[in-house]
Amino acid sequence: MQVFLQFIPGFSIFLIHNEDKPFQMKNLLIINSYAGTIARHWKDIEPQVREHHMYPTEFQFTEAPGHATEMTRTALHEGYKNIVVLGGDGTINETVNGFFENGVLINPEATLGILTGGSGNDTIRTLGISRDVTQAIRQLARGNVMLCDVGRIRCRGVDGDEIERMFFNVADIGLGAMVVQKVNRSSKPFGGRIAFLAATTSTFISYRKPTLRFSFDEAPMKEEKIITLVVANGRWFGGGLSPTPTAQIDDGLFSIAVFGDISIPTYVRKISYLMKGKTIDHPCVTYATAKKVFVESDDNVFIEADGEVIGKPPASFEILPRAMRVYV
Repeated sequence: MQVFLQFIPGFSIFLIHNEDKPFQMKNLLIINSYAGTIARHWKDIEPQVREHHMYPTEFQFTEAPGHATEMTRTALHEGYKNIVVLGGDGTINETVNGFFENGVLINPEATLGILTGGSGNDTIRTLGISRDVTQAIRQLARGNVMLCDVGRIRCRGVDGDEIERMFFNVADIGLGAMVVQKVNRSSKPFGGRIAFLAATTSTFISYRKPTLRFSFDEAPMKEEKIITLVVANGRWFGGGLSPTPTAQIDDGLFSIAVFGDISIPTYVRKISYLMKGKTIDHPCVTYATAKKVFVESDDNVFIEADGEVIGKPPASFEILPRAMRVYV
């Protein structure tokens, strides 16, 4: 079965110029079959995709975790130039990883398109993509392209093996990873933000701050007890919290927030700042920018990236400047 989707070229506001004719290339739409809203509303979404019908597009449904990565790599090797993902932050992350093989882009000219359908929807906030699928399809059809940074993580996987993973939005070490574990196990009946806030509150009850040793851009190592250390490419995480409100996804730098040995009650009081996208003025909260970050710890602490727990320290984070083409 085929869906017909048109990418109408235009002028990108990010210095990418599209030719005045339809893209003459193969297109793939990847749909997260496990996202409840998509499964329930696909029959309504499909005609909207067909409405932009100037070029044929194949669509495929994911069948298991990690499947979007496999499908993306296969499609790029087969000559597909536009990969569009209909899903949440985790599916977007899988698709971004599929653009790379052995740490290298399979096709630097291929472009990622995003139609949201998850619970967090944090990636699209930074990119300015509408949460409304109808509006997002129209945005996609305009064909504006942005060159975006991508983060690369090398760390120990959950099973202990060395892994390399790309991330597009935000990674963090500490409390955020524990919250993500709880959120991903919940049904999220009241939406992403409520699920994240509820998980954060319940995590506080048993949370013990780990000690991290970390370095930015090969500066001397620091050692500190932390609540969480955020390494951000994008601006939002946790269903609408902004720990790094000045982050830019195309500036070639990570924006970093270190929530150190701050008391849990104080941190809870400051969450409203994160919800409003404001920085926190507190001696135990620091901000920085860097191209590289290194973290190690003797404690049992986890790393999450784009809403998925991926592993543990020691870990290195590296920015790949303006590495990917993304429709915005």
